[in-house]
Amino acid sequence: MLGKELFEIDVDGAVEEINILSGSDISRDDTRDKAKERSKLIERRIKFQSRKE
Repeated sequence: MLGKELFEIDVDGAVEEINILSGSDISRDDTRDKAKERSKLIERRIKFQSRKE
């Protein structure tokens, strides 16, 4: 299953919406969970990059 999920992430104190495309062979819920994990990873990378600058 493929799914496109909309998530809100924190970018320097502002809430931004991002779309994540994810897939799973198990279920729609698993697809959504994987997309959520990816959104959290993106948010962490942005925060880490902001601290470096």
